[in-house]
Amino acid sequence: MSLLTRRLPRHVDIRGTRWPIDPDFRLMVELENAVTGPEGLSPEALGGLLGRFYPQGSPPDAGEAVEGMLWFYRCGKDDEREGGGTASHARLYDFEQDGEALYTSFLHAFRVDLTMDGVHWWQFRRLMFGLPADTPFAQRLHYRTADTSGMGKEQKKHYSKMKRLFAVREPARARETLEQRNARMRAYVERRYAEVERGTD
Repeated sequence: MSLLTRRLPRHVDIRGTRWPIDPDFRLMVELENAVTGPEGLSPEALGGLLGRFYPQGSPPDAGEAVEGMLWFYRCGKDDEREGGGTASHARLYDFEQDGEALYTSFLHAFRVDLTMDGVHWWQFRRLMFGLPADTPFAQRLHYRTADTSGMGKEQKKHYSKMKRLFAVREPARARETLEQRNARMRAYVERRYAEVERGTD
């Protein structure tokens, strides 16, 4: 979907019905933090997120409700290609670890105060990976993705140091590709939602 030709969605289409959503970036940040965090996403937390994501009521089919939220999380794409990369790249960022850098970067580059301003998730994602090179978040991405193979000894030493300093701290389970993470995330959220549904029977 092009941001230049269509409005940002404020609903998801499920079986021909439009379900209004809350498109604020904070909900998707919470979702990603919970799923990728060491403790995972509890059924209670998932139910709360879905209730806020569908403020006027959730689709009756649990799987479709979850898939609608994940479609929105992926910005309407079949997979998530972060920062223009490929699905084989490892994670480039962590919202918990990079939160302050993102806040400072948005404020500096776009005059957007992420603690105050409501930003659509899809807009947030595009701005996040369009931050100027001199912002703290963009600098972290630069060091994390830099190829040091052709560098001189001193420059390589510096980059290696910065890579260690800014390395994404992964849970003990894994360094996984984006494709693997997205598949795990979808399966995990759907399983958790099914547990919520069983608990209400």
